[in-house]
Amino acid sequence: MKSAAVTVDHSGVLIRTWRALRAPSTPLWKKGIFVAALAYLVLPVDMVPDVVPIVGWLDDVGILAIAVSQLLKQRTDNGVQ
Repeated sequence: MKSAAVTVDHSGVLIRTWRALRAPSTPLWKKGIFVAALAYLVLPVDMVPDVVPIVGWLDDVGILAIAVSQLLKQRTDNGVQ
């Protein structure tokens, strides 16, 4: 029986995020939002405590996903990949 597992490679997103953070053309406030999202991920203060199963982790992932998408949107708007 064949496995139905799907693999997803997120290395491209990580590389583009790193490049966007290092690029001088990326606005400082967008870099700040990303750093704040990372801080929100690791700090114990949350909107939904992490002890609540599933939902407690989803708010962390959601905030980080929004920050990354905004950071990468800036790069795409400028025509830089």
